[in-house]
Amino acid sequence: MTTSQANFTRIDQSIASLEAGQRNQGAILQDLQHQLGGIARQNNTRAPGTLPATTIPNPREPHQQLNAITTWSGKSTSVVPAQARQE
Repeated sequence: MTTSQANFTRIDQSIASLEAGQRNQGAILQDLQHQLGGIARQNNTRAPGTLPATTIPNPREPHQQLNAITTWSGKSTSVVPAQARQE
C-alpha cells in the first residue's frame, strides 16, 4: 500500500467516525427534545386564563393608588395630592 492510499484510508475512516458521531448526536438531541416536551407538558397543568395558586396579595391598602413614578435615570413625576385626584 502506498503512502497516498494509506492517507485515503485514514481519511475514509475519519469521515466514517465523524458521520457515526453526528448520527449519535442527532439521536441524543431527539431524546432531549422528547424529555423537554414531557417536562413542559407536566408543568402546563394550569387551566388557560387562570393564575398560579401561589399568588401573593398586595400588602397595601385596597384603595391605595400609585402616587409617583421614578425611572432608572432618576426622573420622577410630581406627586398629586389625594384630593386633586378625586376631583
